[in-house]
Amino acid sequence: NTLSEKSEVGLLMGYVDTALQQEYRPTLQYVYKSTLQTVSLTSRNRLEYRSVRGDFDDSYRFRTLFRFDAPLCESMDFSIWDEVFLNLD
Repeated sequence: NTLSEKSEVGLLMGYVDTALQQEYRPTLQYVYKSTLQTVSLTSRNRLEYRSVRGDFDDSYRFRTLFRFDAPLCESMDFSIWDEVFLNLD
């Protein structure tokens, strides 16, 4: 849901199925976007609940991503980002 021109909140549901495990990952997400002339800054924060099938140690994880985008020329942009993961258990 869009809260304003610059921010939105969402409830996401992920399902990861690999050869090793099946994981359900409901997530609460908040995104903030800001633009200054042609430069864009984005912050995305997620709180994930991680439930692995057959594993009784469910966990929570907080993720935060910061991203910077700027045009270099007419056909090319410069982007840099970093995401930090914090296990809360």
